Amino acid sequence: MRTTALVLALAASLVAGTAHADEPDVLVPVSLLPSAVAPAQRPSVDAYLRERQDEARRLRNAGIATTVIGSVMTLVGVGLFMHGFCMDSCQNGDDGTFEIGTALIALGQGGVLTGIPIWAVGQTRVSRGDERRLSLGATSLTLQF
Repeated sequence: MRTTALVLALAASLVAGTAHADEPDVLVPVSLLPSAVAPAQRPSVDAYLRERQDEARRLRNAGIATTVIGSVMTLVGVGLFMHGFCMDSCQNGDDGTFEIGTALIALGQGGVLTGIPIWAVGQTRVSRGDERRLSLGATSLTLQF
């Protein structure tokens, strides 16, 4: 939404040009202009913070899920790897479990190595969101991004 408004404001300023030569060219996104949105439609600070908090929780939960799924895949892969290794060396049978186990170990480790940073970033954003919500005072507004 904001990106679209910024692109539209940029396009409008390029097409219209400057009305006065002595005024500096300042591009202001349409969504930031006071008259662009009616007062009843303007999102409140609480709604904005709530939305950011929800995004942070979704990110954290996605990281947790990716880490857990990667861990389970790694454990199953180790089991299949060991079973396939024993089958190949002990009984001269090849049923493909060695290769499947190797692939599951690689994919599982990829999931763990991807999920942990996503989890950490999401948790950091959740913690910062709690701090932002607490820093809102009755007399002043202090948002730190």
